[in-house]
Amino acid sequence: MEYPNNLPIATTNTQLPTTTSNRSYPINFVRRLIMTLVLIFVIMSVIIGIVWIHLNPHVPEVRVSSVSVSNFTLSDSQLTGKYKVELTIRNPNKKVDMFIDHVNVYFNYKRTQLSRVMVQPIYVEKLKQKNMKVGLVTDPGFSVSNKVSGDDLGKEWSKGFVQYNLRMSVRIRFKYGDWPSREKLLDFFCENLNVEFFSAKNTGKLIGVGKNCLV
Repeated sequence: MEYPNNLPIATTNTQLPTTTSNRSYPINFVRRLIMTLVLIFVIMSVIIGIVWIHLNPHVPEVRVSSVSVSNFTLSDSQLTGKYKVELTIRNPNKKVDMFIDHVNVYFNYKRTQLSRVMVQPIYVEKLKQKNMKVGLVTDPGFSVSNKVSGDDLGKEWSKGFVQYNLRMSVRIRFKYGDWPSREKLLDFFCENLNVEFFSAKNTGKLIGVGKNCLV
């Protein structure tokens, strides 16, 4: 039996439905990746915190070793002078090194700031100490803003003894091997620095063997 060749062939246009699972796969992957990274960050932060709590680093011990004053003059609240200060910085930690930067030194008479200078950073290894030499200058024409302080300074100077104060603000980075460092901002106060002026009246040196500074 023969079939005619000109019979129409029925065709069906079938289209596979698009599943939502294929579309949501990249979104789910990104979410899982973000959650994993956050979890790793939290775990590492906790571990680092526990390590630093165990180490418990102590702040440095700061001491004023010497103070010298030269070219000091005071006339009608106009003040000039050069100040040289030597500080000893000791690291008391057995396992932690220190990197000390952002060092600002203020040389004061009572509450009146006479001079300020920024000092180069220093690195102090564990159980070691280093000396820091600081040079400060009161510019010509400096005016003592507080008249009472100016009068008191003149009276002390005329007697041959002047009591100065020093403040040092620093940032300390505690370093332990390859672990992330820990930072602290500190102010050290070195008060009651008694300077004796010699007969020339314009030069003086610190009395005694030095002064410890407080945090």
